[in-house]
Amino acid sequence: HQKTATEKTIELAPATAKTWSKTSDDFGAEHKEAMRASAMGTETSNWLKYQKTGPEMYNTTHGDAYCHPEKQTPPFKAPYIPEETLKEYRETWTSAAGDAARFEKPKTGYQP
Repeated sequence: HQKTATEKTIELAPATAKTWSKTSDDFGAEHKEAMRASAMGTETSNWLKYQKTGPEMYNTTHGDAYCHPEKQTPPFKAPYIPEETLKEYRETWTSAAGDAARFEKPKTGYQP
């Protein structure tokens, strides 16, 4: 198969080639010599084995999309505001007497 392909790249034009032309020859003319020099073939030397094989060949979309539960990270994070920012906010907006304790975390029932 490869021998035949190589032989086709070096064959001469037919005797009647000067009496006709193909418009498809004009497209890709700059690559004509490079294509003539390269033989058609597959990635491997065996024509039945048309692609290289390896462990990545057996990867599935399921395996790519999902991982072990220990390695999973949650897609959404709980909103978080740093305490120093909150402290400044509370000092500004809760200046009434007895109102500042409203934002303190309860002693019981609170889970971090």
